[in-house]
Amino acid sequence: MQHDRTDFLCYSAKYERGRYFWIKIKDRQANQTNIHIRGPKPSEAYVGAGSSVTCAINAANVDDSFTMFINNSTYYNLSSNSPWLAANLSTIPTTKSVRQERNGTYTTAIEGFVDYFTREHNDTFILCRSQQYGKSASMFIDLKEVMEPVNDHVTCKRGSRKCDLKCKMIYDGDVSDDSVRICWMKDGIPVNCKVAMKKPGGIYKKRFKRVTIKNSGDYVCEFYREIYSRPMTLTVT
Repeated sequence: MQHDRTDFLCYSAKYERGRYFWIKIKDRQANQTNIHIRGPKPSEAYVGAGSSVTCAINAANVDDSFTMFINNSTYYNLSSNSPWLAANLSTIPTTKSVRQERNGTYTTAIEGFVDYFTREHNDTFILCRSQQYGKSASMFIDLKEVMEPVNDHVTCKRGSRKCDLKCKMIYDGDVSDDSVRICWMKDGIPVNCKVAMKKPGGIYKKRFKRVTIKNSGDYVCEFYREIYSRPMTLTVT
């Protein structure tokens, strides 16, 4: 747009004649308003994965009215126990990033990033809305488990050599043979983690040599030492 409203003069001193023209540039986007919303891509929509969470509007002017709602709460007024506080969104409503584009329009954005999605982030409705331009865009956060127990409750007889705990891998990316471990939960903390045996069909299992009463409790499957399945309970009778 810096080329707009420019005068050109073509002049011949020999013949003392000239001709001029004036440039008026029409911007195809100047009168358009576009809202963009960004969340986890399908390849990132897993519990334990991370993603940016962004609302942005491109318009002729800076949009002070533009805001983001997370489950009907504004991004700067989340409850103290909201999992979305981890996105590090500003707590000040006037704090937004503003960038002038080369065509003279302005992009107003509200940007955050979640390093690790938890199950509490699931089933979230995000709305980007401009009161100034009367436009909005929305998305629904639908996270998948990376892996899940084959059975939430397993019962084995004491002394059995065929007592197995199993998880099924849902994640469709690359998985190394030693990336999945099965851990015993002690006071809510995974301990005594052992590499699980990989079986056909994306199944990973732990087999006890001889199960005892002491083996009773909750277990989780661990992926790359940072993502965990929901617990499965082993009862030894």
